[in-house]
Amino acid sequence: MIELKLRNGDKETVIDFPCTEEFITKRLRDIGITAELPPPVYVAEVLDGDGAELLAGKEVDLDEVNYLAKHLDAMTKAETDKFAVVARKEGFSSAKDLINLTFNGRRYTLIQNVGDMTSVGRTHMIARNIAIPVDRSKDIEYAKIGKELLESGKGVWTEKGLLFVNDDIPFEEVYRGETFPPFPYKEYLLEMEVEFLGAREYLYLPEEKLAVKKALSRLGVENADNCNVTMTNCNTTNGAYAELLDNIVSGEDIYAINEFANRAENLDDIDMFIAVAEYADVNTAKDATAIINHLDDFTYIDGISDEYELGRHLVDNDPEYECADEVKDFIDYRDFGRHICNEYNGKFIDSGFVYIQSGKSVEEIIGKDNGMKMGGM
Repeated sequence: MIELKLRNGDKETVIDFPCTEEFITKRLRDIGITAELPPPVYVAEVLDGDGAELLAGKEVDLDEVNYLAKHLDAMTKAETDKFAVVARKEGFSSAKDLINLTFNGRRYTLIQNVGDMTSVGRTHMIARNIAIPVDRSKDIEYAKIGKELLESGKGVWTEKGLLFVNDDIPFEEVYRGETFPPFPYKEYLLEMEVEFLGAREYLYLPEEKLAVKKALSRLGVENADNCNVTMTNCNTTNGAYAELLDNIVSGEDIYAINEFANRAENLDDIDMFIAVAEYADVNTAKDATAIINHLDDFTYIDGISDEYELGRHLVDNDPEYECADEVKDFIDYRDFGRHICNEYNGKFIDSGFVYIQSGKSVEEIIGKDNGMKMGGM
């Protein structure tokens, strides 16, 4: 967490990062900053944020601070300790430099337990390689590495341990002060890459509308009309759903995709949505959102493949069509199933049967939800 006291003229406010765009906007309004895309703001004091002390007395981009705080929140205690001592040692006084530090942990090793050579060696190798085998087969090798590291004399004592700079690993400028590098900081449904003239922003949807606008602003555009918008990942293990999501968002407006993600994030029955989307031949984010908004208008029967099975299923399972057992022998199930298909715009799909309970058409449902007049349809 990073807690800053911000000042504009004679007004002050405090913001705890990371936080929502809505919270930042509200706090800035309290000190007279009303721009939707605010300018850098003066940091009167750093109230919390180990390693971020040198931001005090500077004007900072709050989006950078928020992005930095998200990184720090995802770190372990050992990682944040190393971040803090390196930030102070290197004298990093900008959010840009601190963001880059979060991507350069491999360049530094912080030893907090110098009494165990095996632990020292393992810590050093983890720092350099991010991860190492969890078994104990290399403990002797790690102990040797730890001993050599401590005897190198290159360590610098800090308030949090002995710090080594791994000079063979260069410090990389991952963030150049323009677009943010990818970082999935939260649970999301869709990871979207928005590319414009070689620059890229990554959005983890659903997201606040203002966060989308800020991402486009960092790309230097007001809207994504001239951008390449691509789904780079989706948070589902359902292959059919992943394929449908990719089809829905392909080439779509990023705001429409975000609205869809907002509605789809809390879907109770993904299989039903997949079935209805196939039934309605949905291939845009707006139409998919409309279908979700009116999913209760549809009925999906899994495993039904023809009119006879449909008629039999409804008589056996739907209270509306319940009848005495002795009557069932005289029912023409195929004809009854055909009637349901015609009456309720029913359609057989790969996995079963879908129909509209209300008797409406798909065009009416989608058109009404999207604010269109469907005259003549």
